[in-house]
Amino acid sequence: MSVDGFSPEFFLHATGIICGSTDMHRMLHDLLAYLSGCLPLDALALSRFEEDKSAVHRFALCHRNGAEEGESLEKIPDGALQFACGIIHSGKRCVLTESAADNPVRSHMHDCGRSRFQSAVVLHLHQEGRYCGSVDMFSEQARAFSEHDARVLDQLSTPFTLFLTRYLDERSGRIRNAVRETPPFPMVGASAAFCRVCEMARDVAPTVTPVLITGETGTGKEVMADYIRHLSDRANGPYIKVNCAAIPPDLLENEFFGHEANAFTGAGRLQKGRFERAGGGTLFLDEIGELTPGAQAKLLRVLEYKDMERLGGSDSIHLDIRILAATNRDLAERVREGRFRRDLYYRLNVFPLHLPPLRERRQDIPALVRFLLRKKKNELGLALMPEPSADDLRELAGRAWPGNIRELSNLVERALILAQRTGELHFAPEEDAPCETPPPCRPAPTKPAHAALFSEDAPVIPLRDMERAYILHALRRANGKLTGKNSAAEMLDINGGTLRSRMVRLGLDPKKRTD
Repeated sequence: MSVDGFSPEFFLHATGIICGSTDMHRMLHDLLAYLSGCLPLDALALSRFEEDKSAVHRFALCHRNGAEEGESLEKIPDGALQFACGIIHSGKRCVLTESAADNPVRSHMHDCGRSRFQSAVVLHLHQEGRYCGSVDMFSEQARAFSEHDARVLDQLSTPFTLFLTRYLDERSGRIRNAVRETPPFPMVGASAAFCRVCEMARDVAPTVTPVLITGETGTGKEVMADYIRHLSDRANGPYIKVNCAAIPPDLLENEFFGHEANAFTGAGRLQKGRFERAGGGTLFLDEIGELTPGAQAKLLRVLEYKDMERLGGSDSIHLDIRILAATNRDLAERVREGRFRRDLYYRLNVFPLHLPPLRERRQDIPALVRFLLRKKKNELGLALMPEPSADDLRELAGRAWPGNIRELSNLVERALILAQRTGELHFAPEEDAPCETPPPCRPAPTKPAHAALFSEDAPVIPLRDMERAYILHALRRANGKLTGKNSAAEMLDINGGTLRSRMVRLGLDPKKRTD
């Protein structure tokens, strides 16, 4: 059956299936089920011709009846090898085979009894002009596909290239973690703007160059930092994350650099700071634009000299760390306003990455919706995962999305939970969402809340007493809740175990509720 009269929904749906999955077999089965509704497809495969091995390296092949074949290396004879080399080096992207006899590679496999497929459409995928693999679309019928079918299918080359290059990157060892956590907002999408950012991230990942990630709230800056770290040679090293806006300025130096034993009252033992704990790995500085001028100066020194000293210490400690930073502020504007050091800005902005807002990558929304549905279903342990309709996806793609991917994720989660009762997905209307883009960060008060502590006539308070009072204040704000969501530990941006040990050191009972 020819594919005349294709609608935009066809490409949205097909792209969503390809880019919305990280499992090759699952993606091929889902896509085959969809495409076979309008084409006489019997099987789909992803492969790569490897000239040096005189073979076709097949990664996976899935049949319409549900059967699948795993990885294999198919040796081909000289005559077929010359044909394959000619096609690859010609740069031809789409090859239509009307019968097995027309293609020496397919004819060889057919004659050897290893393939019953007669005709095929093969998409040769290229990235930056280099061949990276092929998509094989097979039929058991001769002359099953038309030239028009081939031209239409060729338009799926871009999402297939994105999927295959991501698969090969992981396979080649650039991601070295044997077990790694799936980021909340994965690198899903085929839009030009997003692909360009991902490509730049892959380029910079193997280096130690500082990266400054910018973008609106909810665009996935932390996820991009995770992505770069996972692709780097430091993937197995420490990964320390710091929310620069959450650390009180008077405690920031201790958090960053740590202290020696007895450096101040109550410092009974040595404590390493976050810079030192990130040694040999990566330090992610989120909301870097919120650093105070004093903290900016200290960070600049670390970046310039690659060393530091603990509070109360005199020995210089060499640092081997890779810095990733993120902000939703316009740092260049803050430099002009005198609120951010120009020299620090240049140190951080060596390799800038700007994440596009969701409204600039609308074609990625169907893939994101499907991925988030699967992710939320697994996370929440839900039974049902209804398929979104084409009308739903078209309507979602037309929304403003001031909260970007985070807003989309919340919407999908609510719809999926309600679908467990109704059996259908119903996405909340756009008018229920915030009508304005929220401010990128809470506005800084003109006079800091702790300003009175540092007025000229204020007495100097011992650091132990100040830390004790601050923890008590956080506990009161959290209604005595020590750990978890909306807890004192979350407000102070420290681990629950660390908070408990500090309370014991300060003479506070972690088990006693503080009113």
